[in-house]
Amino acid sequence: MVGSLVVTAGYGIGIVLMSEIWQLVVVGCVVGAGMGLAYGAMPALIVAAVPVSETAAANSLNTLIRTLGTSFSSAVVGVVLTQMTTGFAGRALPSENGFRRVLAIGAGAAALCCALAAFLPRQRPAPSQRAHRPSRPRQQRQPRNAWHTASTRLSCIRLRREDAMPRRRRGCRLHSN
Repeated sequence: MVGSLVVTAGYGIGIVLMSEIWQLVVVGCVVGAGMGLAYGAMPALIVAAVPVSETAAANSLNTLIRTLGTSFSSAVVGVVLTQMTTGFAGRALPSENGFRRVLAIGAGAAALCCALAAFLPRQRPAPSQRAHRPSRPRQQRQPRNAWHTASTRLSCIRLRREDAMPRRRRGCRLHSN
C-alpha cells in the first residue's frame, strides 16, 4: 500500500514538475522507489492471503497479471501520446499535455491500487477441509551429546576389564568374552 502511495505521489509531482531535466529525474526516482516497494511487497501480501498449497499458483498469477498490465498500460500510453501531438519542424511529436495526461492516468491507477490494497485480507485463511490426524506423544529421550557417548563407552570398557564375566549395560555395544 505504501508503494502505491509513493507511485501516486511521484506521478502527481510529475504532472507539475516537467520543465527541467532534474525535475524529471526526481519524478523518475520517486516513481521507481514506489514501484520497488509495491512489487517487493506484493508476493508477501499474496502469501499471507492464500492457503499454503496455493502460494505458487497465486504468485504465478501475480506475475502474469503484472506482465499483462505492463503491456496494456504501454498500449494506453502509446495511444494517448499519438493522439496528443504537436508539430515541430514538420514532424508530429507528443505534446507536454499528452505527457501530463499519461502521468494523471498513472496516478489514478496507482491510487486505485492503493484503495484495492486496503481491502486485502491481513491473515492467512484457516486450512479448509484438512484432515486432522491426532499426533502421538513423542517419547522423551535423553539428549545425546559427545560427553554422554564418550562416558557410556568408557564405562563399557571398564566393565570389560574389571569383570571376566560377560555383562551388558544399557547402551553398551561392546561385549566382553
